[in-house]
Amino acid sequence: PLFAVVALLFADVVIAQEPKSKEPKELTEAERKTLLEEAKKWSAETSKLRKEGKLEEAIQAAEKRLAAAVRLYGEMHDDPVDSLGQIAECREQLAQFPEAKRVLERILALQTQRFGRDDYRVTDAGWAIEKLERSQKLTPEERQRPANARQLYQQGLSLHLSKPKEALPLWLEALEIRGNVLGEDHRDYATSLINLAFLYRDLGQPAEAESFHLRALEIRKKVLGETHPDYLNGLNNLAEWYRGMGQPAKAEPLYLQSREIFKKVVGESHTSVATTVHNLAALYLGMGQAAKAEPLFLQAGEMYEKVLGKNHPLYANNLNSLAECYRDLAQPARAEPLYLQAIEIRERVLGENHPQYANSLNNLGVFYNDLGQP
Repeated sequence: PLFAVVALLFADVVIAQEPKSKEPKELTEAERKTLLEEAKKWSAETSKLRKEGKLEEAIQAAEKRLAAAVRLYGEMHDDPVDSLGQIAECREQLAQFPEAKRVLERILALQTQRFGRDDYRVTDAGWAIEKLERSQKLTPEERQRPANARQLYQQGLSLHLSKPKEALPLWLEALEIRGNVLGEDHRDYATSLINLAFLYRDLGQPAEAESFHLRALEIRKKVLGETHPDYLNGLNNLAEWYRGMGQPAKAEPLYLQSREIFKKVVGESHTSVATTVHNLAALYLGMGQAAKAEPLFLQAGEMYEKVLGKNHPLYANNLNSLAECYRDLAQPARAEPLYLQAIEIRERVLGENHPQYANSLNNLGVFYNDLGQP
């Protein structure tokens, strides 16, 4: 992929310049507690100052968070990398491009040391440098236009569900801005295409929806590569769209492809793998193949429990789907406790006014009605 190449080029230079990251010094429990509180405090302060537009002060807060995080974990950890990313973003917003680039190069070096050159996080770090260099070539007015596109997107988002026809011109304008300023090979342009694909689906325009999904996938494949989570999520989105359109023959190979690549990239204990497995099971259930769906729902449930715990909406959603599966398999004694467990989790986590809680109650009502217990 294009930006993986950029990442490798920078990595060769930066790693040679930077010493290997040192292991963190051993801390007492009291020192660790103090540093955790400091890191949390300066993280919140960084976010607050950025929202207020006080970028120089935000940089200082982020540097204090970075210092605490490095003492806690060393540099080879997500927290220091995130702090560096915040600093780079603030410097870019201040048009301090050389300073921002030095920070991004440090991130690239760290991510390469942590994960190896072929990892998607190294691709992301290289992409950030390329994005900065593109931004540096723009005039101040041109740099403002992507922010205008984000505002248009937010306006459209508020209309998406209630007035999708009014959201469409806003999102099309945002797409045009991103294409003109960032280029049509930019990942933000691909994101706009996916948003529009779902909007066209809701507007009952399937040909346009499919076309936009496919264009977004093509861009992500070219720019990020086939092993990047963004590309794999795009495969899942397209598969979900085909499933919703009643085209299981097109959906199944996409689910299978994304599942296998996701397992290689992030391992089996990951939310993305669990969701892909769950979606594949839902596809089989919708095709009337409940026996084929059951082991996949069970597998997804184990993954969700391991990664997210039992008090999570995705775990509850999988329980509900597994209950539907047992209902279709004419095993009501196995279905009922799963319906009840999903209801209990959704009520506790989401509240009684949430649509998913109402959906669970409705599913249980249909289940009892089918059993002749209205």
